[in-house]
Amino acid sequence: MLKKILKKVSNCGTTHSLLKAENQKEDDKFSCLFVHIPKTAGTSFRMALDDSQVTVCDYGFNSKATSPLVLSYLYEKNDFLGFKQQFETGQAWLVGHFNLRRFINMTNCSYMVTFLREPCAQVISHYNHQRKHNGYDKSLEEFIKSPAYNNLQSRMLDGLPIGLMGNIGITEQFSSSLTLINHTLALELEEKTNNISKEKYLTEQDVDDELKQRIRNANLKDIALYNNALWLQEQRLSSLKNGTQYVHGHVARAVYNPNLLVGAAYIMNSETSVKVCLTCNGKVIKTTLAAELHRQHPRVKFNRDGYIGFQFAIPKSENVNDEYHVIVEETGQRLNFHSFLHK
Repeated sequence: MLKKILKKVSNCGTTHSLLKAENQKEDDKFSCLFVHIPKTAGTSFRMALDDSQVTVCDYGFNSKATSPLVLSYLYEKNDFLGFKQQFETGQAWLVGHFNLRRFINMTNCSYMVTFLREPCAQVISHYNHQRKHNGYDKSLEEFIKSPAYNNLQSRMLDGLPIGLMGNIGITEQFSSSLTLINHTLALELEEKTNNISKEKYLTEQDVDDELKQRIRNANLKDIALYNNALWLQEQRLSSLKNGTQYVHGHVARAVYNPNLLVGAAYIMNSETSVKVCLTCNGKVIKTTLAAELHRQHPRVKFNRDGYIGFQFAIPKSENVNDEYHVIVEETGQRLNFHSFLHK
């Protein structure tokens, strides 16, 4: 059992069991994944986890924070299957600076968590960190020329649309993000602020508007991702306030047909299929169940064994400005970030 192994070898966190998640059956077991994107308040969240949760850390081979279990299975034996089997038998959090794709099949996507930060602030903070801890000695202008430091947030989360990911926290809204995570995973995590650096080579005020714009131009994917995450956060807070059921979802045009919308929708810890509607200028024109096999992300574990998919064909219209959206029938929650037009 993972818990027994952790008592012997883990040095990242405690060995307390996870609490039962929202709507979860007593005999269900689940493990969680936290993608810790650098300089997004991830250390504060990890410290909150360490107080009450089993945490297994992967911060790289040379990091003191990496757990012996990870070092043994992943870096010494290169045994991902063995590690996966150990991880799946217990109730733990896998935490670290890793790309989502590395461990995307380790747990149900409902139990995946990350935090996102306003991209310009994240880049400047990352630059300060690299100078202070990793010996980086070049200017911020040179820093943003490197692809390794641009669009880091979107690159680390590549592999799964954020609308299907269990919890997306917002650094600038840490308290409300923690409230949502506590609610959906039935946790009682307390807010920590242990990793706020008092010594900074550059503050945001030190960076002029022209350079900030260059940072934004170099991080357009992260800006789009962050704006979408803000929209999701607003939806989830509204759902919590109103006591309505939140639905995780994603909608996109099919690659092979721009007028075919392909999507997925699910309710956390529920086997009930979601009824979704296609609207045109606010009027419902089609309704279906999200019950098809979702094939777009084959390595991801979904509720209902992946039978959460749906399709809508966008009808041809005389009005080229007709706007189409996909909503949840029961609540009216919108699943697409932006409106669709017929092409």
